[in-house]
Amino acid sequence: MKLVQALLVQCLPCVPTEEIDETLLQHAMPAVKQIFIEVCLELLNWLDCAIQYIMSLGALDVLLVQSVPKNIADILFRSFKHCKDSEALYGALFQAVSETLTLLFRKTHSLQSHYISALSENLQFNCMFEDELDMLTQVLVLLSTTGELVVGLDAKTMAEQWKGYIRLAERYAEHLRPRLDVASPIRFLSLDVAHNLEKVVNMVLEVSIPNSDIVSVGRLSRAGLQYRETDAQIAQVVETHAGIAEEPLLALLVSDVSFSEEYFKYSSKISTSEGQPFALTLLSVGVLKKLLQSDLAVRKLWLDQDKNSNIIFQLFTLFGQCHGELSWPLQIPGVVSDGEPPRSVDLYETVLTHLAGFVMTVSAEQFPAIEAAMLENILQCNVWRAMLAMDLWCLVARYGSAELCFHHVIFLLRILEKYPPGGPPRPEAVFLSSLLGRLFPLLSDEHKAAVCKHFPPSRHPGVWGSLGVSCLPDALKSSVAETLMQGVARSFKSLITDPPDIQLYNQLIKCLPTVPVITEVVLPTPGFITDMVDVWERVNLPEVYTSQETSQQGVQWLHHLATLLCDATVPLMAHVDNSQLLKILHTVKVLSTKGSSMLKLSSLSILKSLGTKIINSTPDQLEVCHQIGDLFSLLLQDKNPLVLQTTLEVFEYFAHVTKHEQIVLAPSWDALYNTPRNEPLLV
Repeated sequence: MKLVQALLVQCLPCVPTEEIDETLLQHAMPAVKQIFIEVCLELLNWLDCAIQYIMSLGALDVLLVQSVPKNIADILFRSFKHCKDSEALYGALFQAVSETLTLLFRKTHSLQSHYISALSENLQFNCMFEDELDMLTQVLVLLSTTGELVVGLDAKTMAEQWKGYIRLAERYAEHLRPRLDVASPIRFLSLDVAHNLEKVVNMVLEVSIPNSDIVSVGRLSRAGLQYRETDAQIAQVVETHAGIAEEPLLALLVSDVSFSEEYFKYSSKISTSEGQPFALTLLSVGVLKKLLQSDLAVRKLWLDQDKNSNIIFQLFTLFGQCHGELSWPLQIPGVVSDGEPPRSVDLYETVLTHLAGFVMTVSAEQFPAIEAAMLENILQCNVWRAMLAMDLWCLVARYGSAELCFHHVIFLLRILEKYPPGGPPRPEAVFLSSLLGRLFPLLSDEHKAAVCKHFPPSRHPGVWGSLGVSCLPDALKSSVAETLMQGVARSFKSLITDPPDIQLYNQLIKCLPTVPVITEVVLPTPGFITDMVDVWERVNLPEVYTSQETSQQGVQWLHHLATLLCDATVPLMAHVDNSQLLKILHTVKVLSTKGSSMLKLSSLSILKSLGTKIINSTPDQLEVCHQIGDLFSLLLQDKNPLVLQTTLEVFEYFAHVTKHEQIVLAPSWDALYNTPRNEPLLV
């Protein structure tokens, strides 16, 4: 360096003007550039050591090192700019200094990596103070400017720069929203991706697609921005520019093995925080849309027999974690046919529409995996997943052959029969029952008759409570209903007259759910009503069975029987006389006093059915009205919020439709609770 100083300072004035370049400058200038780069390397190395020391200190208030963030960001920008412009700067001398320039770039990249890590993990900005918020904003602007500069310089450097920018901006997003302009970087990146899409895809795959980048594809959709409550102006910019790249980007990624592997790897360990399942659900829908136009080889990447590598299974799992988002009023562009006006739909309809559209195009070889996914999501406890599976199954039944639907019904009925009848129904059994009730009407008359042969109502009454009777052909409808009613009547009589037996109880439990479907076809006989009231009189809850939410051991069976009896009685209330109604109301009052909240809700279904009943003008009419008022008084003081809310709704409905205004205007509010007595369960 001293030699160069002597040449340029002391010697230069002594050289004749016409000989300056030939004698001195053409030898001195290359040496100057070489030394300049070497000095830069040393400076960068010193700065890198300083940053690594700061990182070793752990979390650190930025005010303690406030000279670091902005200055190093500016140095990085200048160093990257020198590397990018080096060919033009050095001209013919570029080859001579190329190795040194490569070292300069590598050292700058090393400093960049450590600097971004320090910003993200170590330096703490307290955004309650204006000076620290200003510093953070200036740093982010410099990071954004550097990110735009390094585009085209090196793929990995660009990815890390923008990743650091996004991480820091997300960390302090709440404080930065009023002042940080993110529209410009979004516009820049979107246009760059749109113009250089293929290059960007190759870069992403080369860097092995970080997990956060996978989720970002879903987050940048319209629904993802709505969920994150993004400012409307920013959301419009994102939708306009990022949307340009999203569709063609997915079109290229969907056929890449690395992308599908990264998708399944990430979805298997996704966190439920920060809307990640929602973002990945949107990405999954986007992949399904692209698979519609893909060949068999591409589809195999996403439809493996192993459910952990099958997008249908993964989509159901992700969807089940979107409970909050499913309740949001999200507006997602819907699928419309030619000539229809555009419309917006919610998340549920979006997922169901695209999932069904894809399922309708799968090959026969891939269809068993679809059936397995639907069945798995019926036989589990998450309501949203079960609803999606049921709706999808019904669409498959409509689109597929009659034989396919028939075999599905038979298969599901066999599964349903394996659930024990004695205890409260499991969620899986409820979902199965609901699905069968929707699939059975879709069968042809020939197949409905075949179901009757496979599951005759005399031996399999339980399944007919799920299937229903009203949709049967006329030639079968009445006979099946009569057979089921006879079975219920026999069960009533056996429970009343025969010695206690678990088989008699189980048979009654199987028969009771058929009563509502029977009464849609045939009217109950007076003897049938009498037998049912006799059963009501024999149902009693012991003193130990209180209003706790969990059943006391040994009486769960009675809880289940009483619940089913309430449901079976509702369609028969129009056929009972006042004396029979008083007997039923007496037991219902006991249930509402000592039963659990579930039993109280079942009792409310009976009260609701009395709203439209005309109570005959007999001497006991006033007593019936008094008992109904007592029941409402009792339930309106219940401490369970759900019971109280449901009671209010039922009472409002009852007051609106009843012809007996004395029940509403003058309810009996005294004697709310009976004194409990030690009484047998069935008397």
